Amino acid sequence: MYDSAGQSVYNQRELGTQHWTNASVSLIVYDVGNRPSFLACKKWLAAVRSANKGRITPGILVANKTDYRETGRIEVSAKEGNEFAEESGLMFFETSALRNQGINELFKFIGEAYLAKYQEAVEHARNA
Repeated sequence: MYDSAGQSVYNQRELGTQHWTNASVSLIVYDVGNRPSFLACKKWLAAVRSANKGRITPGILVANKTDYRETGRIEVSAKEGNEFAEESGLMFFETSALRNQGINELFKFIGEAYLAKYQEAVEHARNA
């Protein structure tokens, strides 16, 4: 797993491609209380896909900080996030790290995606 911080101060986007090549799963996370973080997801997805041309890489869009609904601090609705995920061929999960909601389901999906990739590689090696 490689975490490529979204803030430009970390300057990870330029360095990230070496870690994104041959990725098994891409996980793009945004803060539901921060519209610019959601809008940046399109750029991140394009960067990951560009580093993996010709390969299908399962992807997941994660709406984090859904606990903001309790305080009315939502800037990106679940509907908007889900629509972007569908248009982009991504799975969509909502989470609250603060409340530990949706985390288990998300990581179960990631584990299953890794297992599927591993089984695919084993089968390919057997048939080679």
